[in-house]
Amino acid sequence: MTLWTFQKPQRNKEIIKEAIMELKKILGDSKVITQIETLKTKSLDFTPLFIAQTLRNMEIPLPDAIVTPENTEEVSIVVKISRKFNIPVIPMSGGSGVVGGIIATQGGILVNLENLKIIEIDEDNMMVNVGAGVKGIELEETLNKKGYTIGHYPQSMRESAVGGWIATKAIGQASTKYGGIEDIIVSLEIVLPTGEIINTKPAPRTSTGPDLKYLFIGSEGTLGIITSAKLKIRLQPKSQILLSYTFDNFNKGLKTAKDIIVKDLKPDIIRLYDEDDALLWFSGIVDKPLMIIILEGEQELIDAEKRIIQNIATKNNGIWSGEELPSIWLKERFIAKEKAEQYMKMGLLIDTIELSGPWSKLPELHTKIKNNLKNIQEKDATVLHTSAHADHFYINGGCLYFTIGGISENNPVYFYEKIWKTSMEICLSLNCSISDHHGIGLLRKPWIKQELGSTYILLKKIKNLLDPENIMNPDKLLSD
Repeated sequence: MTLWTFQKPQRNKEIIKEAIMELKKILGDSKVITQIETLKTKSLDFTPLFIAQTLRNMEIPLPDAIVTPENTEEVSIVVKISRKFNIPVIPMSGGSGVVGGIIATQGGILVNLENLKIIEIDEDNMMVNVGAGVKGIELEETLNKKGYTIGHYPQSMRESAVGGWIATKAIGQASTKYGGIEDIIVSLEIVLPTGEIINTKPAPRTSTGPDLKYLFIGSEGTLGIITSAKLKIRLQPKSQILLSYTFDNFNKGLKTAKDIIVKDLKPDIIRLYDEDDALLWFSGIVDKPLMIIILEGEQELIDAEKRIIQNIATKNNGIWSGEELPSIWLKERFIAKEKAEQYMKMGLLIDTIELSGPWSKLPELHTKIKNNLKNIQEKDATVLHTSAHADHFYINGGCLYFTIGGISENNPVYFYEKIWKTSMEICLSLNCSISDHHGIGLLRKPWIKQELGSTYILLKKIKNLLDPENIMNPDKLLSD
């Protein structure tokens, strides 16, 4: 298999050199980095495939330069110069992606947005204006001091930034209550492939034609660069209730989650672990499918929700497991990256694959992917562990998040190709979606045409209209 091959075009080195010189002249030398060692350490995200290759000293494509602008106007300058010299532009905010969305497959300029740090709270209108480079933890701590929250808590809260949340259409752990990032956005500021700066209107709702901000949510830097956003803010919850239940089988847990959601209850957190995932995250404590639930808000409201949820869980034969397990999860919920890196440095290959599907398909999707991944036992692709949890529940379905671990004697790329191909083909055969919130990037690109079906050609036309030179994050999202 050769799923992720790409051929770097032979660009004129003198043209690239000239472009970099012009960037330095206008922005200053300190904002333009070309040292090879810095490029190697600053132009990779957290994609396990590329981490594995780096640990084995395998070559990864690099940009020709990293530029760190201070504001939207400087981002515009970078895009205009890149367009002038016809070289790629790849935006990066937190660099925490896991599907290769910022890998510079064709070289070019990596635009590091980490200095776009504005945070302006508009308490009158319950919004915050925030720069693309603001990390999730920075934003939340700033809002908490004023008694507010965004309610968006991705597992990468410490590393990910607002620009990446929007570009990948991210979701947070409290999505049952607050929704995905698309439900939190009020308006966007975007630099188009021409360098033009546009702003969508920060209205609570409009009926003035298609809402064009949604064109850029999930576009992964292929249609423009998101430089700031106005986001909804909420009052910080006053009270919290922790619940947990074990089940005889995973499907009873799914039934419980559905029964909670269809009654329009709004827990912050519902996470359902299968027995293997429960063992992975709560080793020595629980070895059955486990559901943890966290309720936050006004005490009277969450007390009422608690009573209803307890009745639902009991009817589905859930066994009360106390407050300890949700407490453990709360303390450790942002450290998955560190755990994965420890395993990979030991020689294990680790990855996660999240999918979404309707309620009627989730049991089969869970069973088929686990069984088929467990059967991968080849010299260069031996799967040792497969587990899953379900979260991010919606009125018509939910997300399954698989964790896969294994080894490869000589070819880690083959290992990743094997597990991804297996998972994607099963997912598509069941008419489920190949990504719930991590995006497409490089890893899912081979299956994007099949995923989008007849709408793929429309996305392609929009890309060609906005970016005919294909300088905006090439080789991502689209498969041709």
